[in-house]
Amino acid sequence: MKLRITSAKITGNPGPLGWAQVHEFKPEDEEKLAKRGHLFAVIAVVNKEGEGNPVTAGRELLSRFHEEYYGKLETSTFEALKNAVKKVIEEFSETWGNIEIAAISVLDEVIYSVAAGGGQINIYREGNLAKILESLKEGVVAASGYSKNKDTLILGTRPFFTTLPAGVLKASLEGPDFQASIESLAPNVHSSPDSGSIAAVFVKFEEANDLSVGLGISSKSVLLAGRMGNKLTEGLKGLMGKISKGIERRIPERKIFVKEEKKTTFSVGAILLVILLISIGFGIKEKERKRLKSRYEGRLIEAKANFEEANKLLTVDAKRARELYGQSLEEVNRLLSENISDKELSALEKNLKENEKEILGVYRPEAGLFMDLSLLSSGFKSDQIVSSGKTIYVFDKAGKKVAAIAVGTKKTQIVAGAEALGEITQIAAYEETIYGLGPDGVYKIGEKKEKVIDKSGEGDVFLAVYAGNLYLLDKQASEIWRYPGVEGKFSAKQNWLAPGITLNFSKVTDIILDGNVWLLFEPFKITKLSLGSPQRFIPSGIFPELTKAEAVYSNEELKYLYVLDKEGKRVVVLDKNGDYQAQYVSEKINEAINLVVSETEKQIILLTGDKLYSIELAN
Repeated sequence: MKLRITSAKITGNPGPLGWAQVHEFKPEDEEKLAKRGHLFAVIAVVNKEGEGNPVTAGRELLSRFHEEYYGKLETSTFEALKNAVKKVIEEFSETWGNIEIAAISVLDEVIYSVAAGGGQINIYREGNLAKILESLKEGVVAASGYSKNKDTLILGTRPFFTTLPAGVLKASLEGPDFQASIESLAPNVHSSPDSGSIAAVFVKFEEANDLSVGLGISSKSVLLAGRMGNKLTEGLKGLMGKISKGIERRIPERKIFVKEEKKTTFSVGAILLVILLISIGFGIKEKERKRLKSRYEGRLIEAKANFEEANKLLTVDAKRARELYGQSLEEVNRLLSENISDKELSALEKNLKENEKEILGVYRPEAGLFMDLSLLSSGFKSDQIVSSGKTIYVFDKAGKKVAAIAVGTKKTQIVAGAEALGEITQIAAYEETIYGLGPDGVYKIGEKKEKVIDKSGEGDVFLAVYAGNLYLLDKQASEIWRYPGVEGKFSAKQNWLAPGITLNFSKVTDIILDGNVWLLFEPFKITKLSLGSPQRFIPSGIFPELTKAEAVYSNEELKYLYVLDKEGKRVVVLDKNGDYQAQYVSEKINEAINLVVSETEKQIILLTGDKLYSIELAN
């Protein structure tokens, strides 16, 4: 009697000391299915305290177990399962600590079971719960046998069986709804201190109500149908013969029914031949589909597992969740680029898109028009945008104008014109004062310009202001000069870099100050300097990888750094330790040349030349 198999799984939340997962796999490849069957496995890694990442180990172990069991088809199913369990236990235990495995394979109504490292397999039969296999920390135990209708096998880790007593398990299995009963155990699992290493799968066997279990019609049924068909055919022939003789007595010269019988036989034969050819065609097509799928099936399984793991880890380890999500998305994109058409692949692609905001922090807002600068003055086109407090300043170098715009109200006025600006090439702002860099020094810009610093150096220079002090970065000399501000005047320059610090500033494209000095180098590198010395700052967790940036923005009031990736049509948000937080994706970002941000007004403001666009911050 062929039994239908249904399963339900339950796992805890992975943590730094433990990871557990349920793996179910039924090959579409006919040879693998015939020789290895339908596999269920529970695998757990209980990490040595403070050593490595159990989630990484678990993923590697699962992949290795799958490879070992399905990779070689020469040995028997029972031996292959035992050998696969033993092999991964030996390979991973020394490095990662305690490894628990409980696994079964269902093949031709025979159940092969193996446990190791503490894993257990129990059976619920006719109202009774009993152990089949209980392994110790060392050694592998195995058994085989047949299942009966309404049996349920429970594969689990040792912490699962210690957390949920036999009485609780038995009570849940007696419920009318199999899936709902197993789900009711989840609160007990997630509240356990051993949650990270808890996992179990419940495998239920029962008679199918339909005529063929899973459309698997047996050869005996086909033979019986054939015999019945032969008998029906013989009976019909006899009946037709009697009818034919009766008609021939009345119309003796016309053998109409003989002709019709031949025509009918030919028609039926033709139809059957067409059906046979169609069946053969579908069979060949299905076989080719399975052959093609076997070439990428392992990659798709791993991508699905990474996505599922990312969802589980989101509240525990958001950084690792994003890494796993990114790996899954990269693999899905590779498979799609290979023109692979698969329902499971399409479903995974959809799930990834639906979860990108929650897991990856990707927001796709519409960039709204903040201000049309050409309305301020005919032909106004800005080359630079800076901010101070709640005011942003846009500088039209060719038109020799500076406009001030209040972020909250959008109140605007032209605060400097050609007479005040002269040959100024860039500006900086502090409170309500604007400073401009000219060919011979730095000027304070008001109704008229007032020179406050003589030019230092011959090469390209960046101007910045912080806490009333002026800073000049000389690219050619690779120096940063600080000019302390005292009552509106500035003292002699000081070398801001600490003694012995030598850096190459030739590829610097932007500078910002928030107490530290942040330098953006082309194509993309951010250097953080504190008290004149470089600090460790490595952007991490960005997906897709950030390889080129046009600008970076922050100030002492902002919590985050905002990086303009024009090519990627996004603004990437990092905390000031370099950890990825979010990204805002919009078509308008492709036109931006610079940006400023107001976290209090929850706006990213993009400069595109003659227009300003705004993107609303999520939080």
